[in-house]
Amino acid sequence: MKLNKISSIELCGAQTEYCVDTTIRVAFHLGFQISVLEDGFSTFDNEILTAKQINQHQLYIWQGTFAKIVEI
Repeated sequence: MKLNKISSIELCGAQTEYCVDTTIRVAFHLGFQISVLEDGFSTFDNEILTAKQINQHQLYIWQGTFAKIVEI
């Protein structure tokens, strides 16, 4: 990736707490600047939290540490 002089990525996807979170953390670890559209990912309710709660929690974790959250 760095061979192509890519330094930032915009991310969207499904299953917030798995695929999206892992991708953000790995990209951050590799030195990329990450932007995430605040409505650009989704997930499912689980036994404990609603999808909305999971998404809000992940946004809280990512913002300012792992990614820049882009508001619509």
